Amino acid sequence: MIAIRQDLQKHLLYVAMDVDEVVGFVAIKHKNNHVSEILWMTVKKERQKQGIGSALIDHIVNDLRAQGIRLLEVKTLSDDVNYPLYEITRHFYEVMGFMYLETIDPYPGWDQGNSCAIYVKIL
Repeated sequence: MIAIRQDLQKHLLYVAMDVDEVVGFVAIKHKNNHVSEILWMTVKKERQKQGIGSALIDHIVNDLRAQGIRLLEVKTLSDDVNYPLYEITRHFYEVMGFMYLETIDPYPGWDQGNSCAIYVKIL
């Protein structure tokens, strides 16, 4: 939880609101002048499947393009980790146009056995 808080404080944050309620957010890290990374993304469970995540990604892509960013990266658990929620996560990114690049295990900073799937989207 501390890592999430620190990332939210030092990186670009996009928030989806419904009136005065936060229903989703995405934290973005600029890696260099042309590449950004999604560090964290979530939509409230009861608000999923309503287009909020897609709207966030669409907005971020347009905003990053305007900033000259050409590639967006995201890391998630790979399909060799038996965790059904991440199957949904990977499918979401694929539907949003992200392409699977590679799996790294162990990924620096991640626990052994939590292999990292890297996806990229050309902007």
